[in-house]
Amino acid sequence: MMKRTWNLILSCLALCGILFFTLPQAYAYFTTYVAGRGVKEINLSHETKIEEDIPGPLQKSVTVILEEGSQPVYVRVLAIAPTNTTLTYTPSKGWSQGNDGYFYYESYLSEQETSTTSLLIAIEPDQENTPTEFNVVVLSESVPVEFDEDGNALSPNWDKAIQIERGGRS
Repeated sequence: MMKRTWNLILSCLALCGILFFTLPQAYAYFTTYVAGRGVKEINLSHETKIEEDIPGPLQKSVTVILEEGSQPVYVRVLAIAPTNTTLTYTPSKGWSQGNDGYFYYESYLSEQETSTTSLLIAIEPDQENTPTEFNVVVLSESVPVEFDEDGNALSPNWDKAIQIERGGRS
């Protein structure tokens, strides 16, 4: 009887040893759980700012600048003035006027090209009712650049306009 008990105990220990060494592999085989640690920050935002200069009386020169660390963006600009004034645009290289009143910068801003060329806006008030002071608001809109699978930039989708910035007084 004692020999039988020892055989039973040794058999149980052997079975426990086999289970102990093979259960983790079997458990790993039948599970799909994966754990990871660490943090990787991804910046998908973009920030631009308008720099305005006053080169002469009733003139405003506008440049749009991409903030450091921002993703590439396309830019367009629109100036809004009181009804009794006329705005005359003198675009430098890279700017073109759209059918909607906006001026579009032809290439996108990125870490390599962080600012547009200047866009000169002249303000011509109505001679009869010239106000002594008025505002010309410059709006800048930007949309992120989307790339195809070969890394080529796609045309901008202005329905996704995200950012609007305001200029100063003139």
